[in-house]
Amino acid sequence: NNYAGKMHLCDLGAGAGVESDCASRPNCVGPAGTMVSAPRLYDFDIWNLRMFAKLSIESILPNTPFIRDEVDKLIDPGEWGIQNYYCRIACVFLFIMAVMDDLNSSTAIATLLWRVPSKSDKWISFDVPQWGAKTSVKRVKGLTELDLVTFKVAGMPRHWKVVNFLLIVVPKTVLWYICCSLGFNFLMETASILGSIMNSLALAFILDMDEMVFDTLTTQISKHMMENLRDYSPEGHEHEESMLDDDIINHFHENEVKKGFDFRKFFITMAPWRLMKVMVLNVLFTLRYYLMNCERLGDGSWVSVKMYLPASVDFKPIQFLFGGMDLDPNQTEPYWSMPDG
Repeated sequence: NNYAGKMHLCDLGAGAGVESDCASRPNCVGPAGTMVSAPRLYDFDIWNLRMFAKLSIESILPNTPFIRDEVDKLIDPGEWGIQNYYCRIACVFLFIMAVMDDLNSSTAIATLLWRVPSKSDKWISFDVPQWGAKTSVKRVKGLTELDLVTFKVAGMPRHWKVVNFLLIVVPKTVLWYICCSLGFNFLMETASILGSIMNSLALAFILDMDEMVFDTLTTQISKHMMENLRDYSPEGHEHEESMLDDDIINHFHENEVKKGFDFRKFFITMAPWRLMKVMVLNVLFTLRYYLMNCERLGDGSWVSVKMYLPASVDFKPIQFLFGGMDLDPNQTEPYWSMPDG
């Protein structure tokens, strides 16, 4: 947080264990420049307050080497860093799994717009069974007039496809990216174990807000239409629904048994594609976080980049979407940089 004097977490303290000395491993130096150990780890607000108390005491005492050494011995503000590196990995992995449904939904809508015929078709029809009069059918089946109305996905003119793509798919995908990007960074900047778990649950709640809005604000007519909307059935597959059992068995033998075992089809079918997509998204967002906010030291440690104050507090949509801050070009000294040693 550039406005609160906070640096990026990166991997600060990730190499610290229960032992007090981790000088032989990377990521063992905190933002104050001292070695990190589990008993000396604090949340940022507490650590920042302890640093403020120490600096306040130093400012009112004579600035001599002896006084500084005595203050360092008697006052230990501790360090700020990750309490558990693997807990953070697990939380961001679960978060990406939670947002995958929204991404799959956007992909499914785009695929549907591509596959439906580019012609004007009826999405609503009134279907009365032919085996009897309508009043008799309603009495025997216990149906109402509304039950005879069919809602289905059908053809759509090309210009309406473009409108739906621009007004539904594009905004839905952009909102997914914003939520996923900000949520991922938020979890990566959470140092405590409890905070990581609670924040991942809170972000999952935010992802469910669209369903909550739909359940609360939409009318009963809209809900009925969406609940009874039939899936799109591609043209040319209607005959499969009316095939006899013997025809289905013969079709299976001709296309599956006689052709032998197809390793390529087997692996395509059995591959965990959704898990692979979750892992790829984790890698991409992790790389984005480290490349934008962190730098690698010679010993392998990942620490925060130098932190400068923003040039202004004005809201800028591009920076909000893609990260980064508009820094003051007149600043020559950062308000924080990783201490040497």
